[in-house]
This record gives sequence, C-alpha cells and structure tokens, in this order.
Amino acid sequence: MSNMANLIKQKNYFIYMAPVVLIFLFIIFYLLSSKPSLEQQADTKITPSYSDRVIPMSTFPSQAKEGVFDAKAQERQDRGEKAFAKSQSDISKNYPWYDQLPIKSADYFVFFDVDKKSFTGNLYPASTNKNFIVSQVVKMKARIRKSLADLSIDYTKYPFIWNIKPENKKIIGDELTPIDKRPGLTKKESFNSNVTKYTFTSSLPDRPNIITTQNNNIIFQRTQIDPVLSLQISDYTSSYGSPKLVFKGSNNYGSSAQSYLYPDLGVAFIANPQTKLVYEQQIFSSTKAEDYINKYGDDIPAQP
Repeated sequence: MSNMANLIKQKNYFIYMAPVVLIFLFIIFYLLSSKPSLEQQADTKITPSYSDRVIPMSTFPSQAKEGVFDAKAQERQDRGEKAFAKSQSDISKNYPWYDQLPIKSADYFVFFDVDKKSFTGNLYPASTNKNFIVSQVVKMKARIRKSLADLSIDYTKYPFIWNIKPENKKIIGDELTPIDKRPGLTKKESFNSNVTKYTFTSSLPDRPNIITTQNNNIIFQRTQIDPVLSLQISDYTSSYGSPKLVFKGSNNYGSSAQSYLYPDLGVAFIANPQTKLVYEQQIFSSTKAEDYINKYGDDIPAQP
C-alpha cells in the first residue's frame, strides 16, 4: 500500500509541475526567437530622428573640388586684405592726421569722409530763437576750426558739410551759464520796464561786453570775439546771406574795420574785410536799421 501511495503522489507532482515547466520553456523559446542573429543585426538599418539629421555629404564639394573652392576663396580673401591694406596705407599717406579724428563735444561731432574728401560736422545748438541758434553755430564752427588747427590739420584744403540739429537745452542767449554767474561781471543795473543791463570786462576797456534783458529775455548782447576762435566773416554770410547794410570804419577797432548789419534778423558784427576776422558780435531784437543805429550804433563813425 505504501508503494502505491508514493506512486500516486509522484504522478500528482508531475501533473502539477508540467504546466510550470511548459510555461518556462515557452518563455525561453520566445526570447530566443525574437532576438535577431548577429547577421540580422549587421543588416539592420537605423533611421535617425529628425533632430539627428545632418546635411548630406553630397552638398559639400568632393575632396578635389573642395581644394579648388578653398584656393579661390583664399585668393579672394588675399585680394581683399591687400586692397584694405593699400587703402589704409593711402589714408595714412594722404591724411596723416586721420587717426586723430573725430573731434567731439556735447555740442558737436566732426569727422572726415575719405570718399567725399570733406569734413562733416554735426552741430547741436540749443533750440532757442533763430538768432541765438546761428550765434551758437558760428561759435561752434570757430571752436572746431581751432581744434583742427591744434591737430596741425590744414582744414582749408577741404570743404565742410554742416548738419545743424537744434536740441532742447536750457540756455540763456548763446551760453549755458546764467548771466549773473558768468565770469567778468562788473556791473548790474536795473531800469524801468523790467530792463536789466549787465556789464562784463573785455580786451578793450572802453568797449565792455554787454547783455541787456527785459523780463528775463535778452534784448541785446554785445560780445567781443576771442581772436583764438578766428571767427570769419563767411561764418555769418554762409548762415545769414549778404548783409543788408555795411558801414565803413569803426570808432573802436580802427578805420580798416566795417560793421555788417542784418537789422531784420537782429544780427550785426564788426570785422576786418582784409583779414576776414570778426572782432565783435551783436544780437538784438529785430528792428529797423535807423533804430539800430540810434540804439546800438555808437561804434559807427559818421559816413561820407
């Protein structure tokens, strides 16, 4: 009986274990059949994703063509470098002062245009009334010429192109400093109708600089021009045109000087027609010639 019982138990064991063994064998067979052979792996082609794509090599020249391409490119580059070097050499030879430019300040920017062979000056006067804009521009041009001369640049050989670009700056007359804070003030006088006269020292003791205001607006300004600025008659005529009146002689600057008058524009200046240098500038409210002579024409001698 015991042998029979053991046999039955063994049969039951095989019955229970057979499915497990079959499942295990099936899994092994599946894994082996799904894995490609080494030959199959070698034949497999991998298609890259879009992000992995590169420019096909066919878009580049072959090795032989690439050599020709590089040679031509190098040749063009060499020609360009030689042309640039020659142009720089020509600039240094013809304009040895070129590297010292531009000259600039808060009021102007000046550079030399090699192609046009001319100076270009961008000027930024304060946008007050027209007379004072021109007055500022005239002084800026004079300062620019002086700066160029200090650099040993013979600016007279080349034309100037001026670009006037008024800006909204706080300015009184043609200066930034308040009148009563300016150097050289010797006297301040008040008169009726809110008129104030400021007197300043000048190089001529009997001919002081003067500013007259009414209701804090300048109605007359007389200024001696610093000879260092070398202000020219052409600085005015190029901006204002020909003067309406010219008076010969001067009670303060001698018989060789002349007064140039633009009464309707409110501008006058005294200069030497031989040297072209300007001695004095006057800015005033627009008026008639007769009224100017009566009010401000004390330097004009009796005319023949």
